[in-house]
Amino acid sequence: DYARSKIEVEKELLKQHEYSGLPVVILQPTIIYGPFSPPWTIEPVRIILNYRLVLPDKGQGICNTVYVDDVAALILRGLLTKEDFLYPLNLGQGNGHSIFDAAKSIAEVLQFRGTLVCNARYPDGAQKKVLDSAQFKKIFPHYSFVDFRTGIHKTIVYYESIL
Repeated sequence: DYARSKIEVEKELLKQHEYSGLPVVILQPTIIYGPFSPPWTIEPVRIILNYRLVLPDKGQGICNTVYVDDVAALILRGLLTKEDFLYPLNLGQGNGHSIFDAAKSIAEVLQFRGTLVCNARYPDGAQKKVLDSAQFKKIFPHYSFVDFRTGIHKTIVYYESIL
């Protein structure tokens, strides 16, 4: 499966580092959203435009998102650093927001006039999906992430420009 294969690739990179001194950078982005992100951008926007978005349970599940431009910028910074990252570096912001708040932000940016509905038949999933960002802050102490609403706005502007 996907998660297991990522771990196996990381292990192989670390072996190559030990064997040959290959420089290694292991970055682990959290939930990436922005243009071309079906589950976290395209699908909610499509559903919201149909005037009704159904959220799991009470919408209280927590997600830690990162905008696609942040991931690209951090990959580049990781490649340019002189330091080996011999441990996975979480690219999340170290904070999260509820699924309901994320949907509400998307709806507000879209000026959605429909209804956000919670359905208890669908579980919220993990209540907390925010990883520790202490190591990230040590390596990139001055990095400023795109905030969620701005990222959603940028995504909508992008799609409007190609339609």
